[in-house]
Amino acid sequence: MEPSLVTGLYGEVSGLPAPVSAHSDLVRGSRLRYSQQWTLIADSNHHKSIRTVLPPGPCAPVAGELVSAISPIRGQRAVVRETSGHQLLEIWNHHGLRKCLNLTALKKHGRVYEDGSVGSGSQSVVFVGWYHEPFRLGLRFCSNRRSAIFKLDLDGNCGEHMVVVSGSDLSVSCPRLSPDGSTIVYLQGRDLYMVDRQSNKVTSLSDSLPDLSKVFGSWKLLTVQKDLMRVGFLPSAGEAVTWQTLQQPIMTVDLHWTVLDVTPPPEEDNTHYSGLDFGAVLVKPTRRLHETKIPLVVFIHGGPHSQFPAEWNSTTAGLAQLGFAVLMVNYRGSTGFGQDSILSLIGNIGTQDVKDVQRAVLTALQSDITLDPKRLAVIGGSHGGFLSCHLVGQYPEFYRACAARNPVINAATLLGTSDIVDWRYSSVGLQYSYDQIPTAEALAAMLEKSPITHAAQIKAPVLLMLGGKDRRVSPHQGLELYKALKSRASPVRLTAEVHNTLSISGLFAKGFCSCGVEQRKRVYACETLLDMEMSRPWGCDM
Repeated sequence: MEPSLVTGLYGEVSGLPAPVSAHSDLVRGSRLRYSQQWTLIADSNHHKSIRTVLPPGPCAPVAGELVSAISPIRGQRAVVRETSGHQLLEIWNHHGLRKCLNLTALKKHGRVYEDGSVGSGSQSVVFVGWYHEPFRLGLRFCSNRRSAIFKLDLDGNCGEHMVVVSGSDLSVSCPRLSPDGSTIVYLQGRDLYMVDRQSNKVTSLSDSLPDLSKVFGSWKLLTVQKDLMRVGFLPSAGEAVTWQTLQQPIMTVDLHWTVLDVTPPPEEDNTHYSGLDFGAVLVKPTRRLHETKIPLVVFIHGGPHSQFPAEWNSTTAGLAQLGFAVLMVNYRGSTGFGQDSILSLIGNIGTQDVKDVQRAVLTALQSDITLDPKRLAVIGGSHGGFLSCHLVGQYPEFYRACAARNPVINAATLLGTSDIVDWRYSSVGLQYSYDQIPTAEALAAMLEKSPITHAAQIKAPVLLMLGGKDRRVSPHQGLELYKALKSRASPVRLTAEVHNTLSISGLFAKGFCSCGVEQRKRVYACETLLDMEMSRPWGCDM
């Protein structure tokens, strides 16, 4: 397939509305953040019923803004913006810029993290601050860091914790103010809490439903308007949440998808957390491009404590449009399957998660005869790249191609360069403390669980995509595997984005294929690898 056709198709699917307020721009070769305003008119006779949903306003790009929030009291807007290495807090009203504070110069807390964890009142801003002593650990994709809610007055005074929560090792997010400013609502893990600003009394809003975590997989608090949250109303005791659809989805791509439930066989069960199952999402093109069976791309998420929800994924949609089926695997350890599932993976990376992905693939092949068991590829980034490289090493006769973005290849050599050194220990089942000194035993445990130990068995062609400024997974990780494969004359190709990070932000579709001038080659390289290697006879040179 011609490069222009591949990048054009990916450009089409990446520009469609997504569940997150960001999409990729092909001209810039980067992801854009945008905002959109909705107007809801409540029923005057029943305030928990929405009478009218007005058409949404146009999407507006939010250039240069890290986070922003609208004050529910005076209509002011708080914006955190970064300029020349300094983070500025700007307060805007209908007359223009009212106040500008240099947060970096105040030296009251670390950097503001751009995840939307900010709220605005009439005379203050509340936000989430993360503890960073004795040194900082990575925040991106790490939602469980110890944190608290702070208040910043417009005169620049940063007070004590506005919300006092029990214990000192908790993680909070998404603080939101009620319209009259008397109440703060925020998330702590998957539980929702409310704080009375006068008394500082903390009340759980999740207690009204038994075991909320089993009812709803995840929450993200967008705003509070009276008792309206997100697009659902807070229920009274014993009632269910009433949800309102703001806009019907735009269906422009015809795909077939199904959710697979996977149960590990007895020999793969975790003895400490037995009886756990997991899932996968299988997406296929509705119409086959040829009469032959459909080649399958196994898509593995990173984290590892993340997940593939049953929602729009532009990478998956693009591959399906090219004629591939895609299996998105939520192995044990993925979020949304309970705490036991999370804990079951600790100390078992490189074994349990690898077997889970392989089990999911076998389940898909057994349940769907349209899939071609002889044309299988695996793709993934970060821990997903870690698993992708494990799979082609542990099952060298099974997969025909592998594309890995910023993969973890050798956990032992990654220890001294990663911004989440605590996870390097925890992932292999070891305790971590800030004053930890590496031992031979710890390094041996990390090496034992790493894909590099299986590099000599890899037969499938491998495409490595690396970000030169990645603080989470050093590009030298990918280089280790590249050299190991090159020295054995194994088919391997490496592409690097010198100025990009873990997500390789210049790459479209959540980091897999990029569409700038030079980056168009990466889209074509990835698609060509999958297309050629899954159609040629086994054993041909790359």
